[in-house]
Amino acid sequence: PEVTQGEVDGALVKAKGLSVKTGETATMEINFIELTKDIIKAATFGTDGTSQDATYDLIESKAQIAEGDYFENIAFVGQTLDGRKVIAILDNALCTSGFEQEGKNKEGTIGKYTFECHAALDSDLDTLPWHIYYPKAETA
Repeated sequence: PEVTQGEVDGALVKAKGLSVKTGETATMEINFIELTKDIIKAATFGTDGTSQDATYDLIESKAQIAEGDYFENIAFVGQTLDGRKVIAILDNALCTSGFEQEGKNKEGTIGKYTFECHAALDSDLDTLPWHIYYPKAETA
């Protein structure tokens, strides 16, 4: 969350009740072990080009972000120490980190990509569509 503290004449410290949520961001960093054409296109806002070489597809830059560049959602599934699942989902996820690979001799390369959640234009535009499912406490 982004928080703004209201200012009051004479107050030298932050005061309870004057903090206001003024925005938020929701991001998820994902490590892809495989480098696919779709991952490259997502990370670069790339589009299919016309290759002069019949053995290769060509990916080229495009000027505008398109509706299809957003992932409907991406998710993380983890576990608590006692094995219960925790699920975090970002809707309307867009890769905002770009394409970056570091090739090293005798090491596999895993691409690291950051996805950021976006509100739909027809929403209230006050909150982001992220969801975290945390298991309820077990009752005896």
